[in-house]
Amino acid sequence: MKFADATHKRRYVRTMFARIARRYDLMNRLMTFGQDLRWRRMLVREAALPPGGRFLDVATGTGDVAFIAAQAADPPKLIAGLDLVPAMLHLGRRRARAQQSQPVWTVGDTMSLPFASNTFDAVASAFLMRNVTDVAAALREQARVTRPGGRVLILEVPRPDGKTMANRLFRLYFRHIVPLLGRVITGDGDAYKYLPASAETFLTREQLHRIMESVGLAEVRCHPLMLGAVVVCVATRR
Repeated sequence: MKFADATHKRRYVRTMFARIARRYDLMNRLMTFGQDLRWRRMLVREAALPPGGRFLDVATGTGDVAFIAAQAADPPKLIAGLDLVPAMLHLGRRRARAQQSQPVWTVGDTMSLPFASNTFDAVASAFLMRNVTDVAAALREQARVTRPGGRVLILEVPRPDGKTMANRLFRLYFRHIVPLLGRVITGDGDAYKYLPASAETFLTREQLHRIMESVGLAEVRCHPLMLGAVVVCVATRR
């Protein structure tokens, strides 16, 4: 899927996620066979938040990662959930009332985070980077609001970098089964055609690792999950 420019892609992404917001969590559970919550828990564990720390979940959606952080034995002092799509945050606020946890919800763009530098002990994003127009710029902005020694974390679907049977099966599932499932569950087949298309044109795990290093992040580690179909990358702000 091609876009004329960065503004066009941003507008498409915002509108598309607003359309599927109500069924977004259900689709995540179904198309990952419930594994996405396990990956998100790993993301929070890798954040290694200190007691009384500050945590930012970028592209929080309806708040899955933020709520996992809030359920820790010693939860952060501040949990902020930022998203470009107000409809997603509306659902997150409803979930917060039901769970009696209160992250700070903020409508905003990852390319220009509305927070002061060195604010957070960890900044995490789940399935964000395929949707931005400049991965390096997004990472520099996340690093800016992370304190020195804090962590920047990514959960993402990288572009397959091999021709193994696992990669072939993954592509078959992503290209054909996921759009069909999305059309049945959400009534929006176009959105779930975009998902595999965005993975096909994204970075490989190795490229993502190199970009994280190129923006000045240190101790970069990328953990392949689900036979390499998903990756969790962890880095330290210098």
